[in-house]
Amino acid sequence: MTKRFKKYAIKYTLEFVVIVLGISISFLINEWNSLSNVKKLERAHLININTEFKDNKIQFVNRLRFMNRTYNVGKNFIKQFPITEKNRDSILDGIFGKPPYLSLIVSFDPSSSSIKSLINSPSFSKMSNLKLKKHITEWSDLVLDYKEEEEASNKVSNEIIQFHKNTTSLNYEFEGKLSKDDRSKLEKLIYWKTKKLSVIVDSTSSPLKLESSVVMESINAIISLTEPYLLLK
Repeated sequence: MTKRFKKYAIKYTLEFVVIVLGISISFLINEWNSLSNVKKLERAHLININTEFKDNKIQFVNRLRFMNRTYNVGKNFIKQFPITEKNRDSILDGIFGKPPYLSLIVSFDPSSSSIKSLINSPSFSKMSNLKLKKHITEWSDLVLDYKEEEEASNKVSNEIIQFHKNTTSLNYEFEGKLSKDDRSKLEKLIYWKTKKLSVIVDSTSSPLKLESSVVMESINAIISLTEPYLLLK
C-alpha cells in the first residue's frame, strides 16, 4: 500500500505541477501580449501627439510673432503721443490698416485631441516616461493660464473696434478729425493694448517667467520626448 501510495502521489504531484506551470505560462503569455498591445497603443498615441504638437508649435510661433510686432507698433505709437493731426493717419493705419495690428483678435487654439485620446486610454496609466506624462497631464492647465492673458489683450482689441463704431469723429473710411475726447480715449486704448501684450511677449515686463514661454517650453519638451517613438513605427 505504501509503495502504491507513493507511486500515485508522485504521479498526481507531477500532473499538478505540470498543470500549474501550464496555467502560469499561459497567464504570463497573455500578460505579455496585453502589455505589448498597450505599448503599441501608447506608441500610436505618442506618434499622433508628436505630429499634432509640431502643428501647434507652428501656430503658436506665428501668433507670438504677430503679437510681438503689434507690441512694438504700440510702443512706437506711445512715443508719438499725444495724437495730433500730423501723426493721426499713421496711428489709425496701424490700428485699422493692413494688417490691423492693434484691432485684430489673435487667438492660439491648439489641437489637443491626441492628448485627450491618450489620457482616456488604458495605456496612459502604464506610461513609463514620467517626464512626458507630467507634461501631458499639465498641458491643459498651461494653455488655460496663457489664454487668460491672451483674452485680456483681445478684450482691448474689441474695445478699439467699438471705439471706431461709436466715435462721431471718424466715418467708416476713417475720415474726419478726432475730437479731443476721442484722442484721449484712443491713447488710453493703445496704452492698455500695449500693456496687455507686454505680459505675453516682453520678458522684461515681469520678474516671473512669461506664460507664453512656459507654453513654448512645454510644446518643445513634448515634441522632443515623443520624437524617439517615430523611429519605432
